[in-house]
Amino acid sequence: MKYTKLLVAVLSLAMFFACNNSSNETKKAEESLELITKLLNENNLTEAKTAVDSFHVQYPKLVKLRKEAVALNDSIILRESRLTVSRCNSAIPKLVDELKKVEANFSYQKNEKYDDFGRFVHATQTNERNNEKNYLKCELDENNDVYLTSYYCGQKMNHTQISVEANGQTIKTNKGTFYSFNENGKTYEQLTFKNEADSTIIEFIANHKNVAIKVTLYGNTQYSYNLPAQTKQAISETYRFIELKKSIKQTENELRIAQQRIGKITLLYN
Repeated sequence: MKYTKLLVAVLSLAMFFACNNSSNETKKAEESLELITKLLNENNLTEAKTAVDSFHVQYPKLVKLRKEAVALNDSIILRESRLTVSRCNSAIPKLVDELKKVEANFSYQKNEKYDDFGRFVHATQTNERNNEKNYLKCELDENNDVYLTSYYCGQKMNHTQISVEANGQTIKTNKGTFYSFNENGKTYEQLTFKNEADSTIIEFIANHKNVAIKVTLYGNTQYSYNLPAQTKQAISETYRFIELKKSIKQTENELRIAQQRIGKITLLYN
């Protein structure tokens, strides 16, 4: 009987401390929710999201309060998304206007028989203006794929790589797609790179358009020449054209995602 009373006393004391600890935990959790609400109202959205993440880690057993934290997180996402919509709706028309101005310097070309997508080529880089020249040509197609082509005319060299050098810096491509033909005793070679390797070279040329840029072709032999100012300007404008197209696509995608989030959350709470 004596031991029974002692056991009851111990259990009662344990329950008291457990309830007291639970009460303290709940109080702290409620204070955390108040802080998250304050951060949300002050538009400190990044801090508020971090606080919500911490809340779920700290209070895994407080299911009811965690549901409140989820609702607060939805409010944060809703506010972020509305800000994104506002920013994108403001940015897109400006980007489109700038693109139209830049696009005026480009020629649209498409061979209906062979091309799935038409290409935009700077007016100074159309083939008829550059016959029998050694030069670089940059193009962007309707699918936003970027092409850089090295054209060579002279003794056969089968060039498979190129590099560009300016201010002591050199960038070299990987191997591209090679094509050549002979006409009137001359060899005409084309080495084309799609997207990856050449966006770096295009950007490099655009960033160094005001200094001398040396182009080197690597094949059976090596051949080097300096890029003319007109070519540097054309590639620089093409790079800007590419970046604008990418920015518009990215901004439109951000707008679409934000609108979807708004619709989903609005539907959830209506």
